[in-house]
Amino acid sequence: MATQGETRQGETRNRIKVASERVADTMREHCQPATQLVKDQPALSMFVVAGVGFGLGLLLGHALGEPPRDERTAAARFGRNMLDAMARCMPDSMSGR
Repeated sequence: MATQGETRQGETRNRIKVASERVADTMREHCQPATQLVKDQPALSMFVVAGVGFGLGLLLGHALGEPPRDERTAAARFGRNMLDAMARCMPDSMSGR
């Protein structure tokens, strides 16, 4: 014999299950056009995602990074970091090390 608390708990679980299924159905319905676009045009989708990721990276990097003292030093630091990264990727025979 189920107690009143167990009965309410079961009812609550059922409500949550129904609500989560409804949310999942709604999400599938609304995401279907985007899913179809990705299937139809994968290259465009990849470039859009890459652009959004690059933009978010710039924004977060700017927001979380130390403020540059002036524009020249930030550009110089960026260039130096790029050159160092490229130098680490080159074989020793090409880099002159």
